[in-house]
Amino acid sequence: MATVKAWLIGLGIFLYFAVATALLPSRILTGPLSSADRVVQDLVTVVVWGFFLVLGLWSLRMSQKRGWM
Repeated sequence: MATVKAWLIGLGIFLYFAVATALLPSRILTGPLSSADRVVQDLVTVVVWGFFLVLGLWSLRMSQKRGWM
């Protein structure tokens, strides 16, 4: 049972980082910001990517401190 839990946690972490740091910024670039200036596209994408990266790393650290992982 511990092995299944570890695999599910690992899969969840992978999916979060794949969606939040790859798919979401890509969708933002090709969707609402497609007609914006290139500098605006770059700034918004970097801010979104950085926010979700830091949020994911912070969440990992907090879950380690609480013993969930």
